Amino acid sequence: MCIRDRREAARAAHALSRGCGFDPEVWPVLVLVAAGRVETASAPQGVRVLRERDVTRLGELGGVLHPERVERLYTVARNRRTWLNV
Repeated sequence: MCIRDRREAARAAHALSRGCGFDPEVWPVLVLVAAGRVETASAPQGVRVLRERDVTRLGELGGVLHPERVERLYTVARNRRTWLNV
């Protein structure tokens, strides 16, 4: 699962950078919803694993974008054509 997550993050970064004209930082995130108990030998490399309640704290991990870049990312990500042929 984690290899696929990293591959999808790379795909999203490529598509968004093409549409935005800048390279946004993209991280794969695996969110566990309604998980009672989770055990792992080690955290998957390069993938953030969060419980549902932790999603609101993603902003604390850093990274600040200028408002124009946020708007551009939002517009490009919502456009269906962004994701074709990627």
